[in-house]
Amino acid sequence: MSDLVNIIMPAFNSERTIQYSIKSVFEQSYRHWRLIVVDDCSSDGTARILREYENDPRITIVRNSFNRGVSASRNVALDQVKEGWIAFLDSDDYWLKDKLERQIKFAENSSDCIIHTYYAVVDERKRLRGVRKGPIEGDLELLLRRNYIGTSTAMVRLELVKSLRFIEIGHEDYAFWISILKNSQFKTKCVPEVLTFYQISSNSLSGNKLRAARWTWVVLRKVAGLSRFRALCSFFSYAISAFLIRIEEKISFKKMGDKV
Repeated sequence: MSDLVNIIMPAFNSERTIQYSIKSVFEQSYRHWRLIVVDDCSSDGTARILREYENDPRITIVRNSFNRGVSASRNVALDQVKEGWIAFLDSDDYWLKDKLERQIKFAENSSDCIIHTYYAVVDERKRLRGVRKGPIEGDLELLLRRNYIGTSTAMVRLELVKSLRFIEIGHEDYAFWISILKNSQFKTKCVPEVLTFYQISSNSLSGNKLRAARWTWVVLRKVAGLSRFRALCSFFSYAISAFLIRIEEKISFKKMGDKV
C-alpha cells in the first residue's frame, strides 16, 4: 500500500492564515506528502499567495470558477487522489512538525481506522483557549454521541473513503465520519497527543450554538438515519458532551498557560 499522504486544504479568503498553514506542511518531518489546495473563488489575496507555490511539484492548486462552499471544494480535492492516505487541513489551522510522522507510525496496526489526534484550540492571536481530546478507540455509537474528530486532525486511507463525498450540510465533517463508519466495521483511533491547532475566530460559524444544534439534529436524522427517539437520545448525549468539553478546555487552559 502507498504511504503517500494527500493533504486536502480548501481555502476561501484565507490570505491572513494560509501561509502559516502551508508552512506547517512544509515543516513536516514526514516528507512523502502531496498538498492539494482548492481556492474557492476567493476575493482577497489568497490567489496571489498561492501563486508563490505553483511551481512546487508537491503542490496542486485548483481554482473553482465560482464559490462552491467547503464541502464541494473538499470533494474537488478528493477527486484528485489516486492512492495512499488522505489528511485534512483547513487553511486557518496548522500542525506540529511531527504530526504526520506520528500518525503514520501509529497507523502501522490501524490502517483500517480513521486516525485522529488531540488538538489545541487557539484564537486569532495564537493564544491557547483549550485542548480537546478524543477516545483512544471509538466507533459509530460513540461518534453519534459526540463528534470527537477535529477535521484537521484526521487521516484515513483512500480505500476506506471509496466513493464517499462531503455533502452540503452543516457539520459536513461530522456527516462524513458517520458515513464512513455506519456501513462498515471500521473504528476510530486517536494518537493521544496535541499535534494539531484549530483556530477559532470571532465570526466563526460554529460559534452560533443554536445553528450548530440544528445542524447536529439534521446529521443524526438524515445522515445517520436514526429514528426520532434514538436521535433525541444521541442529541442530548451530544449536548452534555459539549458542556463537559468546555469544562475540560478551561482546566487544560489553566494547566498549559496562555501561549502556544
